Parts: sequence; C-alpha cells; structure tokens
Amino acid sequence: VTNLAKRKGIHMLSLAENGATKKKAKGMKHAMTENFSKDAKISVSTGLNMLFEDRALGGCTQAVGKGWNERVSSTSEDPRGWGRFMTTKLQGKKGRKLWITQLYAAYDKNPGPQSYWAMIKERMVDEEKNGEKMKKDKNRVMCPKLQMIEDLDKLRNQAETAGAEIVIMGDF
Repeated sequence: VTNLAKRKGIHMLSLAENGATKKKAKGMKHAMTENFSKDAKISVSTGLNMLFEDRALGGCTQAVGKGWNERVSSTSEDPRGWGRFMTTKLQGKKGRKLWITQLYAAYDKNPGPQSYWAMIKERMVDEEKNGEKMKKDKNRVMCPKLQMIEDLDKLRNQAETAGAEIVIMGDF
C-alpha cells in the first residue's frame, strides 16, 4: 500500500486494523518513512494484544506527508487505549481545522474469546469495576458498539467545540 501511495502521489494514508503490538509499531513507522514519505508525520496506535499470539486486534495507522505534514497540529488515539480509533488534526493557514478519524469497530459476528468484540467487552467490565459507566444494550449487556458510538459522539463534540470539521471513516 505504501509503495503504491508513493507512486500515485498520495498525501495521506489512513489505515484500520493494523494489528500492531508495541514492538511492531516501531517497524511500521520505519516502513512508512522509507516507503511512503521521508517527511511524513506518522502515528501508529496499538490494538489489544492477543493472548497466545504475537499480534493484536485493532489499532490504526495514519501518515501525512508531502507538504501536508506541516499542517498536522496533533494526533490523538482512542482515549480508552483499546485501539478503536485515532485522529489526525490538521490546521490550515487561515485557521480552518479538519480532523480525520480512522476507526476499526468490533463486531459480534463471531464473538469467540479472542475476538475483538470479546476483548473490548472484557475491558468494559474492568472499566465498570473501576467506577466508569459503560454502555449496555436493551438486555443490560455490555455493548462495544454502543460504547463506540458514545465515544465517537464525545469526539465529535470536541471537534465542534474546537471549530473543526470532522471526517470519520474506517471499517465498521
């Protein structure tokens, strides 16, 4: 993907479900620098580590290069640390702001114990034990989908408060 983006003159890559562990994130950044743009601003968020594998589920990658890198004011990751989404915040010369959010949403199609859905539900149970109110469905069961919607709504409100337009895209 990075080589094709470089050949086609693409200015930004935004990728969902990168499977990055902390160890792999450094290698991903290096590969993006070498194969996409040497001056790119690159952010790699890690996903949730799988129990018996050297990979993670979730995580997002965004890289902005070719002049647009100078307009990146900041990046932010999933505030819960679950690797569901990340945002690159761009600031134009005349003060216009654009936030680009890449997300990877869990789904319950095959909710086995090592599925992203199940792993997020486990984190939600932990958060609730620590006093954080988590979203539940009509049957009072923890619901990663409803939690994602609430967390993205908070992000949208932050963008509105900052006077930014927001683009939300991804695998959902």
